[in-house]
Amino acid sequence: DEYESLRRARLAEMKQRAERQREWSLNGHGKVTTIAEREFFDVVKRSDRVCAVFYRTGASRYTDDVIAHLSRVAEAHMEAKFVLLDAEKCPFLVDRLKIQVLPSIVLVKSAKADYTFAGLSEFSATG
Repeated sequence: DEYESLRRARLAEMKQRAERQREWSLNGHGKVTTIAEREFFDVVKRSDRVCAVFYRTGASRYTDDVIAHLSRVAEAHMEAKFVLLDAEKCPFLVDRLKIQVLPSIVLVKSAKADYTFAGLSEFSATG
């Protein structure tokens, strides 16, 4: 009887997790997508966790490396949506989020900027 109730609870939890995964997949989670400034607020409203990378084409040789690494991270972390924004094409967001160094990674949680990685100085080569 006790095992049966545990089994039912676990089964319900698994169904809920599968539904969440399906919902995330439909919202475009699991990959890195390039968006425009006007789409940013819709993305933040639809997804609870967003990782936004602000970059400028040709500004840094490290930008492509960051995007490649984030592509792998996005596949492993379906709970967050990973987006790329060209800083030159979104001056309002750059000013509002106080982006001064490129590339910058802004972590958004519950529609609020939670943390900003300015440049790559906080990341180490050793992991």
